[in-house]
Amino acid sequence: MTENNIPQELVELEIIDIAYGGRGVGRLDNCVYFIPGVLKGEIIKAKVTKRKKRFAEAELVEIVAPSPDRITPTCPLSNDCPGCSYQHVSYEKEVDIKQQQLISLLQRMGHADTEGVQSPTPAPSELNYRNKITLHADKSGDTTILGYVGKDNKTIFDVPECPLAHPKITEKLTFLRSKANFLESLEQDMTVTLRYTDQDGVIFWKGRKSTEKRLFENSVLGRLRIPQTGFAQVYPAVADMLTENIIEKLQKIEPEFVIDVYCGVGIFALAASSCGVPAILGIDSNSLSIRAAQRNSAKLGLDRIEFIKASADRVISKALAAVNAQTTTVILDPPRRGLSKQVTTTLQKVKPANIIYVSCSPDTLSRDIAMFIEAGYMLKEAKIFDMFPRTAKFETITWLSRKGK
Repeated sequence: MTENNIPQELVELEIIDIAYGGRGVGRLDNCVYFIPGVLKGEIIKAKVTKRKKRFAEAELVEIVAPSPDRITPTCPLSNDCPGCSYQHVSYEKEVDIKQQQLISLLQRMGHADTEGVQSPTPAPSELNYRNKITLHADKSGDTTILGYVGKDNKTIFDVPECPLAHPKITEKLTFLRSKANFLESLEQDMTVTLRYTDQDGVIFWKGRKSTEKRLFENSVLGRLRIPQTGFAQVYPAVADMLTENIIEKLQKIEPEFVIDVYCGVGIFALAASSCGVPAILGIDSNSLSIRAAQRNSAKLGLDRIEFIKASADRVISKALAAVNAQTTTVILDPPRRGLSKQVTTTLQKVKPANIIYVSCSPDTLSRDIAMFIEAGYMLKEAKIFDMFPRTAKFETITWLSRKGK
C-alpha cells in the first residue's frame, strides 16, 4: 500500500522497443506502457505511475530477465538524473538503438525512403566529452545544493561531478564546491555554467546574463572565435566530423551558391568557402554570433561569404529570390524545435536543388522532412553523428535533393 492507502499497480511486461527519448515500450491488454531504464527483449516488473485510456507510464521495479547488453551504470546518480538515458547499456548497443530510432522516425513521421540512411558514426569516447555544463542552485537554510534538475522537472539534486563533463570542468567544479563562500554566494535557482576550450581553459559564470567575452575553440577549419554565451557544439571532436561531412557533400554537389541559415559563428559557411563555393550567405539572428562569424572569416582567409544579422523568417524569401535555385544548396541547422512555417513554406515554394539539414532533434527533423518529401524532394543521405553519448539525443546530417536532380 502507498502512503495514501492506494494499492500499487504492478505489471509484468516484455520490452518490445526503445522509443526516442530512451523509454522502453511494452504492451499488455491493449495498453502501451512506457518505462525508463530498460532494454528491448527484457522481461520486467514495473509500477504504474500514470494511466490514461490507451497508454501508461511506469517505473522499473525488477528485471526478471535482463538483456545481455545491460551494464552497470558508470554514474552513481543515474537513477536520479534525467540527462543520461543509456547509462545501463553498452555504448555499441546505444548507438544501434539510436540508429533504429532515426530510421523509424524518418519512415513514420517523415514518410521518407530510408534506403539512404548510412551507418552511424559513434563518438570517440562516451564519457568526459562535454565542454559545457549548467548547474542549478537550491538553498535550504544554511545548505546550498548545486546540481541538475531531477526527473520531476523541479527538484534539484546535488551533483559533485558529471561523468560526461570534460575532466578540466570536473576539476574546476570540485575546486568551486570546496569554497564555502562560493556556495554561499549563490541565490535560489541561480545557474552556474562552466565552459572549457583548449585555448581558454575553464571559465564559469553565474546566471544567464549576456556577455561579449570571446572564447576560442580549435576546429578542423582552424581556430574559431565563439561568444561566451553563444551556441557552440558540446563535443568538438564530433563537431569536426560534422564539418568534414558537410564539406564532402558540398564537393559532390558543387553548388554555385550556399545559404547557411542559422549560421551561428559561421562554421558551415566557412566549410563551404574552404571547398571553393563561389558565393555564400550566412544568416543568424544573434549579433554576437554574426560578429564572431565575420571575424572568423577574416582571420581564416575564407572569404566569398556575406554574413547578415536577421531572422531567417524575414529574409529567407529575399535571399532565395536573388539566386538561381537550380544551383543553390541551403544548409539548415535550426534550434531543437525545428523549422518555422515561414522557412519551410518558402523552401517548398522556391525548391533549391539541395538541402542539407543538420539536427539534434530527429522528431522535429522528421516532421520537417515530411513537408519536403511532399514538395518533391527525396532523402538522398542521412547519417547519425553521436554528439551526445549516454543521453537520448543525437546529431544527424540529412541530405535532401529535388527529384530529377
